[in-house]
Formats: sequence, structure tokens, C-alpha cells
Amino acid sequence: IDWQNLYPSIIARVVERGSAEEWKEIVRFYGHSKVLHALTQEILYLPDFSIDRVTSYFNIHKEDLACYKRKQSRKGHWI
Repeated sequence: IDWQNLYPSIIARVVERGSAEEWKEIVRFYGHSKVLHALTQEILYLPDFSIDRVTSYFNIHKEDLACYKRKQSRKGHWI
């Protein structure tokens, strides 16, 4: 694994499936600002439960997340 170049994918996977200790480790490894940058600018998909966990853990609004902005801009099926 190329830990430096694949950081958005790694952060997304840990956010989606990781424990609280794994979240702390990813923040320690990459730094708080790099994790926030990935979440707000680069990660374009997270499931709803992960969005809720991210907003409470990092104390940010879901409107700040790139994945939430993308979700809001895409029209859903009318059914």
C-alpha cells in the first residue's frame, strides 16, 4: 500500500469501517488537517452513517463534506 499517495482511499475506508482507536491512529498518522482536507475536498462518497460519525467526531457540518455536497447536487430517481 502506498500510504502517502492513496491517503483519501485509506481515510475513507477507516472512516467507514474503522473503530474509534483506528480513527485516532489515522489522525495521528496523517495529521488532523490532512484528514479534514481529504474529507472536505477529496472523498466523494461516504455512506450516511459515516457522514454522521464524521460530523460528530470532527465537529463540522455535513455541508462542509465533499461527499455531502456531491450527494446534494445529484438528482435522485423520481420513484
